[in-house]
Amino acid sequence: CLEIMKKLLAEFFGTYWLVFGGCGSALFACNFPGAGIGFVGVSLAFGLTVLTMAYAVGHISGGHFNPAVSFGLWAGGRFSAKELLPYIIAQCVGAVAAAGTLYTIASGKADGYSMQSAFIAEFALTLFFVLIILGTTDKFANGKFAGIAIGLALTLIHLISIPITNTSVNPARSLSQALFVGGEPLSQLWMFWIAPILGAIVAGFIYKNLLQDHSERKRKNGSDGNGWHADNEKELGTNPIIASLSLGAERAFQLKYNSDVTQKKSLILEHGSLLLMQGTTQHFWKHQIPKTTKPIGPRINLTFRMIE
Repeated sequence: CLEIMKKLLAEFFGTYWLVFGGCGSALFACNFPGAGIGFVGVSLAFGLTVLTMAYAVGHISGGHFNPAVSFGLWAGGRFSAKELLPYIIAQCVGAVAAAGTLYTIASGKADGYSMQSAFIAEFALTLFFVLIILGTTDKFANGKFAGIAIGLALTLIHLISIPITNTSVNPARSLSQALFVGGEPLSQLWMFWIAPILGAIVAGFIYKNLLQDHSERKRKNGSDGNGWHADNEKELGTNPIIASLSLGAERAFQLKYNSDVTQKKSLILEHGSLLLMQGTTQHFWKHQIPKTTKPIGPRINLTFRMIE
């Protein structure tokens, strides 16, 4: 139940970002027909929303963000039928919530934005910027391209909000300009501090408490069971080699395919078992020692990783 809720929240935020970023970039640029981002810019904005969220929460939900994609994956045997309707509901709710935010910011004005609109924009954009940072640098995400995803997220944020606030999402950046310009920018500086900081704090709370997989914390505390994960740290190289020696009581071991969670494999690690995972295993599969309430007896697990 907790795992599916995390997936649905990931789909909610991913679809929200797609609508907010893609539609928002087009909506807010309308006030600047001669200097707007144009069709190419809007197309780029939509693509960047998917790219950044795929890296941020794709490891949680698979990164659908679109009912048509969910239906297609289901028809292709890559997605569970029981999760289809919940996914679609989460996606639709996220899209509608984003549209509501855009409507509030736009305020029905032909040009110009209120301080309230600017506050909402800076809050929301910083929230998603920090969510993307937290998601792409998560142990269970594909962190190899985190820097690219984070940089492109900031590019997208500028495409969206230059017409609204000239884009900040960085209190230090706003302070540096306001001190030298003075006047109105200095009088509005409070908003460019409070909104981004609040957005960042809310993002941290959301990711830590609602999206993050805490199974690693349990492993570090010595708990025998652990959650789904892949050993794909940078120091392990392109194709990690992992060897695990089990001594003592028998223990179950499970693998599941990233693109199709219905594809699972289970085996029993007996005393003296040597499990070797190499090649592209860590790219396409996750593994776990499932939790159990039954006593398993004394057990030692020795894991060896080749460091490049």
